[in-house]
Amino acid sequence: MQAIARSGVPVVSMRIYSDSRRCSVPTWDVNELMPALESAGFTQAARSIKSISLSVSTKVKTDWQEIWGAVDDLSEVDRAYHNARLRPQARLLSQDDPTAVAEGNYPGIARLLKQMLNLERLELHLYNTLSGVAESYAKVFTYIADELILTSLKHCTLRGLYSDEESLLKFLRAHEGLVELKLCNMHLVSGSWTPVFAQLCAMESIQWIILSDIWASGIGLIHLAPKGTSSSSWSSDGTNSYPCVRGTIVHTRAISRAEILDNGLDFARRPSGRQLGSPAFQRYFKARQVEYGPP
Repeated sequence: MQAIARSGVPVVSMRIYSDSRRCSVPTWDVNELMPALESAGFTQAARSIKSISLSVSTKVKTDWQEIWGAVDDLSEVDRAYHNARLRPQARLLSQDDPTAVAEGNYPGIARLLKQMLNLERLELHLYNTLSGVAESYAKVFTYIADELILTSLKHCTLRGLYSDEESLLKFLRAHEGLVELKLCNMHLVSGSWTPVFAQLCAMESIQWIILSDIWASGIGLIHLAPKGTSSSSWSSDGTNSYPCVRGTIVHTRAISRAEILDNGLDFARRPSGRQLGSPAFQRYFKARQVEYGPP
């Protein structure tokens, strides 16, 4: 990006690790890079960018002596799993490690996107590299909601991010011109999805909403089958749903403007009982881990 800034060549679209599995830029590194980018003239160069797809990650260990020291401390069985790349916990920071939750992990993404005031398409993906839930990274989206207003934004995809209800509502209200919104593996660490769904229904320009694998604190996965439909009417092939003890949980839906006008975003009660250990659930679970971590 420094080279782009110095070259003066107008760049319309950027893709940064968006198609590379398990390759992401740590949010800490983005924040550390920003002063050099700004001094290189990136603010001026970024005005031509209309589309960005960016994959970022939580904090990662970079001290190989520390990593191999952690491997040496593993039991014989765990070391064998580590060497087989089945349990790589020795390479991961814990979710409450001081470096993983330091404030420098959070503001860089908002600071970067603020340079791109003419964005029309935004795709942001977070990969979790911690040995636990990355709820503290809801602050990444809080910074985005507090600091970012993209008046030309039409298409937005948020994958793997954490947020609270207030920040997500603030972002949506600042971008009511959205035509398409995709929320994939999105976690609300506090609050409810109900006000968010009401806000989405009120956004008159939106034509498509794609919801996939959205979560709420204290509730878990949100069941996305329309209210009034039987969960048994949904295929449980693992693409959009999987079976549980008393029905089928729908985790992915594409919802058109016409459906929103007819039915709103009112979903059926989630079927009770644990998920079944089916091929459909295993496909869902494995795909989610590959896409969002931890490794």
